[in-house]
Amino acid sequence: MEDYMNYGFDKDVLLYFEWLLDEFKGTYYRRLFWKLFTVGFINLENGPDDSSRIVEGLDLRDTFVKGHLGVVKSCGRNDDVSFLEVLMALALKIDDKVMWEARYGDRYLDWFWMFLDNLGMSNATDGKWNRDLELFVDGKVEQTVYREYAEDGEGGIFQVDRRPNNEDMRDVDLWRQAMWYFSENIRLNVID
Repeated sequence: MEDYMNYGFDKDVLLYFEWLLDEFKGTYYRRLFWKLFTVGFINLENGPDDSSRIVEGLDLRDTFVKGHLGVVKSCGRNDDVSFLEVLMALALKIDDKVMWEARYGDRYLDWFWMFLDNLGMSNATDGKWNRDLELFVDGKVEQTVYREYAEDGEGGIFQVDRRPNNEDMRDVDLWRQAMWYFSENIRLNVID
């Protein structure tokens, strides 16, 4: 396991990380979560606008602090949003704004783990973690952040065959990609 202190994080950051790990049931995925927690997500200057994903990812920090008043004053982290926070925040928003149904209750974990599965990371348990898997994860994150996947989204988080006007997924923000993905897969009864 990577040494937390190599990143210069203080104890509040570690508490925040443990909270994320617990909230998203990552007990057996500590190394994967840590890797995704230490890799930043950026809004490409000449790409689709994912600034809302960044804000929502950063909002997780406020949620943590509000739930831990008296214990921490901040999450201890004031750097850019991590890839992990973006995925988690996207899953929460999709569940809250689009996919929530009373008969199922909260399903944000389903969406989050579906994202990891789509990225080919859902088998990256601590027991399997090694240098090759770490390099694979690094590559998938870079491929996703820099939109180096196929026109239909294959290789990214969301692959969609039937896109409006056959749009290139690399030119579409993550929220619209997610909406097209869910629309296509719900219609096909893959999800539900």
